[in-house]
Amino acid sequence: MPLQTHPRDFHRFRATLLTGVLLSGGCMLAWSSTALAAEAAPGVPSDDAIYQHIEKLASLGLRMPGRAASRAASDYVYAQFTDSSLQRVAFEEAETLVWQASHWGLSVNGQALPCSPMQHTFHHGVPGPFSTGPQGVNAPLVYVGNGSAWDYWVKDVRGKIVVADVPFSKNSATLFKPFMLGLQDTANTFPWDYMLVDPYSGGDFPDNYYRAMKGGALGFVGILVDYADSHQYRNEAYDAYRPGKAMSMPALWMSPVQGATLVAQIKAAKPDGVQARLELEGQLTQQTGRGVYGYLPGMSDETVLIESHHDASTTQGAVEDASGAAEVMALARYFGQLPRSARPRTLMFATMDSHFTDYAVHRAFAQRHLREGNPSGDKVVAVVSVEHIGMEYLKGPDGGWRASGRLVPHALMVSAEVKGFKEIALNAMSRFGLERTFAVSTSLVDLVAGGTLPADSDDFWKVGLPVIAYVGAPLYLYDEADTPDKVARHDLNRVARAFASVVEQISALPSANFKRLPDKTAVH
Repeated sequence: MPLQTHPRDFHRFRATLLTGVLLSGGCMLAWSSTALAAEAAPGVPSDDAIYQHIEKLASLGLRMPGRAASRAASDYVYAQFTDSSLQRVAFEEAETLVWQASHWGLSVNGQALPCSPMQHTFHHGVPGPFSTGPQGVNAPLVYVGNGSAWDYWVKDVRGKIVVADVPFSKNSATLFKPFMLGLQDTANTFPWDYMLVDPYSGGDFPDNYYRAMKGGALGFVGILVDYADSHQYRNEAYDAYRPGKAMSMPALWMSPVQGATLVAQIKAAKPDGVQARLELEGQLTQQTGRGVYGYLPGMSDETVLIESHHDASTTQGAVEDASGAAEVMALARYFGQLPRSARPRTLMFATMDSHFTDYAVHRAFAQRHLREGNPSGDKVVAVVSVEHIGMEYLKGPDGGWRASGRLVPHALMVSAEVKGFKEIALNAMSRFGLERTFAVSTSLVDLVAGGTLPADSDDFWKVGLPVIAYVGAPLYLYDEADTPDKVARHDLNRVARAFASVVEQISALPSANFKRLPDKTAVH
């Protein structure tokens, strides 16, 4: 069945872009008559229908493994897959480590200060409780700026609580333009001085945390200097569950305003310094993470995987990532209405769990379904990921969240090594008006990010599968401010149509085009 193609509003994400050189000359992929129809694809769910999935998931509560909301979310996706005529719908389960704080606090000279726990800290990588005890950690504060190696060389942090600025990474849009595959930005919303802010981690974080640990500090307080006036930053795990990388020191987050006040107090203190009490307690438990997957058989057993994740680190997790899961359900609904003869390849749909713990479900799924010679006998040749369909909110003059009225920028990461992938991605950007989107090769991301893809499909790419991954990075991604009103509600159908087109075109590529990429998990 054909897909409607007409352009509209905006989108964006993380690091790089290229000025308006999109598809010219021979860059267009030849579409089949099926994919080229001009009017609406009757089976692609509407904005409202997709938004209803988001509202449902957001209403369940904190979707973390082991919680009732997490099980309800996977049950909901399972029911939607089944109702969309998917076959062999099943759960992918794996044991995962879940971090949860039950009490925290920071008092300076007897005065309690607003703060939030730094996720995934104060543990040694094994399940069990953690606690600073009823008296907390009592020690003087030491301010180390951004916490560079030099900052720690000139400051003695042993036996103290470190206070460090944690700015987010910023990348000039202009600087990276020559390296991009393409850019869709009809309204020219990226001026020469526009900075892409990466809320995933600070420029020197978590390295500055590990330096404090190595220096013998007793605790760590990170100041979110580039954030809105909020301390509710639910950070990801980084490498905290890898051998030798446990973040074993208790740590807290502070807002930029409160943090600046504390730094001023430290700088103005007498030689005996500022005394503080840091408290943190909770537990690291082993829980069962549960992803969901199902199939739509095609004319070939070669398979295209369409995926996102349904868990969240915040109470509602609307943009991150109810929106991505909703798009996967919408695509399952669309393709499930087509006859098998309209699907040149088998399609597999999945939503993952454990994105905010240790990615155990992702790794188990890759082992069972994606590696060459996997026990399930699946022949997956490509992965399509969709995440974070949201509106842009920036830090306002008053420190609050300020709506820009534009879509959040998106990166479209493309395994350009596969013949046809680049053209398919650029075609989708242009034809469907995926505004504020820049396309970048996964090879470049690999080089810049040090062997990691900032997408839910990272573990799938690492075992050698080519990907097309669409990911946004709004500043509120890890904040309780991630509520349904932040979703780009009137862009949901457009994204679904664009990626239905991507899946159709990938499915139509000759088998000779596909190839396994290097397995980054192989032990040599």
